[in-house]
Amino acid sequence: MFLVVTHIVEAHMIHRELVRIEEAKASKLLATNSSNWTYTPMVFSKSQRIRKIVFTSRIAMFEKLLSHNQSILLIDKFLRSLYVGEADVKEDRYITWLELYILYRITGNGKPVSDISLVGDKVKQSVPLDVQLRHFKTQVRCISVRTLVGGRDQHIFKPAAITQPNLIGVGLDGKHQAVSFNVSINNSTQRIVNKALILLGRNLSRDKVNLILDEHATSGFSLACLCFKGKVGWDSRLDVERGSLEPVNGTHFLEDSEASSSGVIESRREMHIVICPACKQQTPSQQYKFQCRDLDIKIKCLECLKPTPIKAWSCNCGVLWHTCKVHTCTAESMPTPRSKPKSSSSSSKEDSSKEVSKGHLQANSSFDELLDDDLKREAMKAKKSSGQKTTSTGVYKPYELKASLLSPHLREKFAHLLS
Repeated sequence: MFLVVTHIVEAHMIHRELVRIEEAKASKLLATNSSNWTYTPMVFSKSQRIRKIVFTSRIAMFEKLLSHNQSILLIDKFLRSLYVGEADVKEDRYITWLELYILYRITGNGKPVSDISLVGDKVKQSVPLDVQLRHFKTQVRCISVRTLVGGRDQHIFKPAAITQPNLIGVGLDGKHQAVSFNVSINNSTQRIVNKALILLGRNLSRDKVNLILDEHATSGFSLACLCFKGKVGWDSRLDVERGSLEPVNGTHFLEDSEASSSGVIESRREMHIVICPACKQQTPSQQYKFQCRDLDIKIKCLECLKPTPIKAWSCNCGVLWHTCKVHTCTAESMPTPRSKPKSSSSSSKEDSSKEVSKGHLQANSSFDELLDDDLKREAMKAKKSSGQKTTSTGVYKPYELKASLLSPHLREKFAHLLS
């Protein structure tokens, strides 16, 4: 038994020594790489087929969000101008949030959070770079969860898996957060982005930075850890640079079918049936107030009594109602305009048309008109059978319980409620 215990202890000591040797080799290799930084330009999308991000709705449909965020319209315009390509880890890399922020700033957009200023040009307090970057990420995510839902790009801004340091080429050590795509930009804009990333890690003169960009002269420089402290001036100097979001020459722009037909609706019908996102029950849309001004407003389902945002409700097509090509922002969901005074000739024409609409549709009606009429009849039938009665004046009246259905004790107790 003593020999067994001795063997186990010796094996443990040998294992610890081998681990110590491997750690020493790794730390020595890291120190060597840190002391020898070689400039490598950041590679953007190499794909020959690029496209724009497919949006399913507009940010203008969220009125409350726009009132609380001044820069969200500029960020939305910036995202709609990007040319993206699906990133392949073997050939392409994922673009980092730092590079997206630099692209946003050098294309003529101001800071996401404005500096607080006093009278004149004196600045009272400058917003730090980490706060600006955090606010930029928040605004992009707010736009993506509202305007990309239900489309092919609804997960495009999700975090990418970064396993190795991804900005070593420009002298920044560590693994930096990235998104699941890469962008295509021209060579001059790529140079501006690489220059901004180099200056983010160290303070260099303009001639020295141009020497690094042109001749890769990085002898004597080591990798720098990213520090946002004292980088307000770096952020302000981005206003001087002027880049462009135009793609690289020679790439083929892929016109997406969803994007090309986003504003064209061949046959538009009114929405009569809606599906609750909580209980998945179908109910008539006439019982709710659907509108396209602010899709973040919540409505309460009459079946499960749970309040949910109207952007999460679906139409009878099985998709989100505000992304549907048939039911999106129809006359049923939009606010009705004020009626204008009508002449006697137009009123006589309307009377004749109303007589036709009260009956069944004509034989030459299209399939969409027939389907719309059937859905409207089913919705009205469901509304009438919802457990409420109406009088001739149109006022709702509660259900009347018959006295014969109650026991003698209950009839005596609730005599004042019986008809």
